[in-house]
Amino acid sequence: MNIMRLLLIVISIFSLISAQQKPVTTAQMKKQIELLVAERDDLQSKLTQYEENRDALLSLQKALELLKNENEDLRLKLEQMKNTISENDQGSETMLKEFADNKKELEFLRNRVSQLEKENDDLNPYSKTGIKEGSLVVLSEEITPAKPMNLDRVNPRLGPPWGRPRGMVIINVLINERGEVLSARILQGLTGESSEIKDANEACLEAAKRVLFDPARSKEGRRVKVWQAVGFYLD
Repeated sequence: MNIMRLLLIVISIFSLISAQQKPVTTAQMKKQIELLVAERDDLQSKLTQYEENRDALLSLQKALELLKNENEDLRLKLEQMKNTISENDQGSETMLKEFADNKKELEFLRNRVSQLEKENDDLNPYSKTGIKEGSLVVLSEEITPAKPMNLDRVNPRLGPPWGRPRGMVIINVLINERGEVLSARILQGLTGESSEIKDANEACLEAAKRVLFDPARSKEGRRVKVWQAVGFYLD
């Protein structure tokens, strides 16, 4: 008789837990799919832009290297001309004219090198902010925060409905450049010392670790690590 009563109690508990879960509607699933498709297209566009900038940067670097080599050749020629002038004064006027022409050409090449170096800096994604892929940064106007992808499907695993504590729990999570949670800590928990409150805070902490994110990005599109807050409302 005691076994039958125990089975009835267990069945009642599972029925109550099942009643608390809300099924995902078709509209919610469609909205999630549209969001993922839009973010995928945005990422593809940024990747294409980055590849174009990278190719342009490589071309400029090659051109700069060629100009540096030409500059070195001209310097050697000028040194040779100076030595020749010191050894033989014959034809000095012609040689001096050629020297002046070469000097003008050298000045032109130096200006061209300076211009290419400036263009190289403008194309270099690290030149202005110094933020590299995977850098740990602080959220600011320069950083686009990470976006939770499955927060509406991640719920803290709480105990039976009766006696559950209520309130807001805020978890601070460290999100890497792949959108994964590396670490989590309670920023604002439920107040109190009861075991129910401690269990609820711990359940929210574990739930935050299961959230997936579209990673934070710098202005140049670099994916970075950030600490961000995730909130769970317990009712």
